[in-house]
Formats: sequence, C-alpha cells, structure tokens
Amino acid sequence: MNTGASSFVRLSILLCTLIAVRAHGQQSIAFCNACLPSPPDRLVRDVNGNPLVGTNYLAQLYYGSTPDTLVAHTTQPARFRIAITTLPGTWTSGNRTVVSPSPGPFILQVRVWDIAAGATYEQASQNTLGLQYGRSASFTYEPCPIPSPPNCDKMLGFRGFTLTTNSPPPDPGTTIPPDRVLVIRESGNNVELVYSGTHTIEAAPTLRGPWTTIHSGVGPYADPSSSDVRFYRMRDEPGPTYSLNAVGYYRLSLCNGYSLIANQLNADGGNSVTNLFKSPAEGTRILKFNPATGGFATLEFSDGEWQGGNLEMTLNPGEGAYLRTTMTSHRFVGEVAMLATIPIPTGFSLISNPLAEAGPVDLLPPNGMGLPVRDGTAIYQWNCATQDFVVSQFGDGQWEPGGSTVGPTVGIGEAFYFYNPGPSMAWTRSFTVGP
Repeated sequence: MNTGASSFVRLSILLCTLIAVRAHGQQSIAFCNACLPSPPDRLVRDVNGNPLVGTNYLAQLYYGSTPDTLVAHTTQPARFRIAITTLPGTWTSGNRTVVSPSPGPFILQVRVWDIAAGATYEQASQNTLGLQYGRSASFTYEPCPIPSPPNCDKMLGFRGFTLTTNSPPPDPGTTIPPDRVLVIRESGNNVELVYSGTHTIEAAPTLRGPWTTIHSGVGPYADPSSSDVRFYRMRDEPGPTYSLNAVGYYRLSLCNGYSLIANQLNADGGNSVTNLFKSPAEGTRILKFNPATGGFATLEFSDGEWQGGNLEMTLNPGEGAYLRTTMTSHRFVGEVAMLATIPIPTGFSLISNPLAEAGPVDLLPPNGMGLPVRDGTAIYQWNCATQDFVVSQFGDGQWEPGGSTVGPTVGIGEAFYFYNPGPSMAWTRSFTVGP
C-alpha cells in the first residue's frame, strides 16, 4: 500500500473541503470570552463595575456585513456563571457557526441582558424595571485562512464592556447596592431591604432555615414582620440563583444591670459602638475587655453623646462587651459574615459566635458552634438574675458540673469569657447563602 499517496489524497480532500467552506462564507467561531487571551480586558461587568455573575444573564452573538445590519444568531444564548465561580465576568463556552453575509470579513457584536427583563435583548433594552443589559463595541472578524494560525477561530477583536439600566438616577446621597447584594436598614419598628433590580426575597427564623418567599419584585421592600429574629436572602429562577450575601436582625433582651452582649452582624456604616448604639439611654455604658492587659476600655453615653477616650471602639462579630443600660432590649441589624476567624489567646478572652445562631459551643456545625476546646478549658456565662457567672469546665471528655459530653449552649447575641489553658488558637466559622 502506498501510504504516501494515500496521505496526499486525504490532505487534498481536506484542503478542498476547507476552500469550499471558505468560498461559501461559512466559519466556525468559538463563542466565549474566557477562552480569549488577556490583556486586554475581555470581561463583562455589571453597572457597578463588578465582573458579571448569575445564570439569569444571557450572552447572544450578533453578526452582519455592517454595524447597522447586525442580527441575532439563531443558536440559543449562553448563560453567565454562578455567583461562586473562579471566572466571573465570563459566559459559559459554546460554539457558533456564522454564515458570512459576504466572502470577506464581517462584523460581530456580543449583547448581554437579564432574562427577567425579556426573552430577547431588544425586549430587555426597553425594560423599565431597572434590570441590566448592554452590548460590546462591534468588531471585525476575519475568516480563518488556510493554513489556519492559532486562535484564528476566536473573537480576538472582542473587548469587555459594562452593562447599564433604564433606572432613573438615584436621589443624592442614596447608595444603590451592586446587583444580587442585599442591604438591610431600620425602618421604624421594622426593617427595609434595599437592592437593585427585580428579585425574589426569602426569609427564615434561623440561619439554617426554613426559608419562605416573602416578596418578588423591585426594592426597597419594607418587611411588616415583628419577629425578634429574622434573616433574608435572594433566590431567583432559573438556577436557582442566590444573592451574594444574606442579611438579618435580632432583638436582644438586656439585663437589669450589666449584660454580656455580642454584635453578630456587620452593620451598614461599620461596627463602631457609636454606630451600633446611635441613641441609647442616658448613662449607657460599654466595657470591652483587653486580654493583653486584663483591663477594660470604656465608653459612656452622657448629655446626648458618647464620651470617653475610646470613641473608635468596635464591637465586631466574634467580640463581646459588657453593656449597662436602662434599655430593656436592643436590635442589631446587618449583614451575615460569610467567613470569620476569631483569635483565642492563652488565658482569658471575651468572645462570641461570629454568626447569629444559638447552640452548644463545642458540637460541630450545623448542630453546634464548633468551638475548639481542650482539657482545662472553661466557659463563663453571665447570669442576668444574679449578676454573676455560671462556669462550665471541660476535662477528660466531659463538662462539669453535670458530667455532660456536650458543652453549654450559648444564645444569639450572647458573649462569654473563654479560658484557654494552652497555646493560642483560632475559631473559624463560615456561612453559605444557599441552597
């Protein structure tokens, strides 16, 4: 058998096929921006400049002989990636076969929109719901020559772009959150959720659920619930696609005298004591323990303002402080921490669970808080009625008094002293919005 002649015949057939395809103006194009070399910037960004994520966003290829004659390709649009991705700003890869309107180069454009705004880009661009859409600059595509150089089937002329909306400009001083981000703020006796676009909002009595739909539509949304504790997230179809964060609130009952309290949410405006307690009762006092010195930093609300040498004092999730006030309760409002690591030095520290949930301190999540303990560990919880401590000590696999193998239960908003008899360590907690 003459293998050389056979190879020559196969090569001739291949070349003839490629030439015929080129002659009829057909070209297979890799429709993806994650596959393109960078720089330059090839990412699609939302109205706030963040790389776009969310399977509710679609990317469609348009083509034509001039920028004014572009039409949508008949193949289904590609979806953008889920919120938790290593490739934000890119849509899922797919191939499109484009028929050139003329034998030479032709014009391409990428258009992106939120499917909630319409089934097509044209419909989405007319929406008045504040939903996002946008398109790239048009660019020229040259069909691959023969032989083909590397990357010739990719859209090398494509450049990244930013989406827009038809929303009216916000009032001066109003902060509009990025898409799929929830902001919570107080609204009288209730709370209000602020967000961009149209979304489905779910609420739950605990961070672990169960979650129930309470609103579908644009924001802001004022929740009429009078619960003492509640959490919120987005859950949209298709997908489902969840919000990038969760928010919530809890109302903490206070002692007649001193309380050991914890702020377990990241408040809008920061976690300074002056922001968390904007207008407390006259004479309210905060004492925060310093494990390095064994002393306390203090602040007092007097004559209508916070006074003392520690006006920058914070109360972050994972920290704790004494509060003395005549108030009977206080509501903490803010964003749930997605990841928090609490340093625990040798000796005494005043700490709290960085997540707003109750449970045994040492059981592994979701049944407990996953606090690391060792022989000699002790936990000091404050008793409102006696204004004194209840002490639990761990050794030989059990807690005393009582001999239980399960540690004491700590409530939402409760801080406690932790005695660590060994080397310093860390306590890490994490939270996932869905499912």
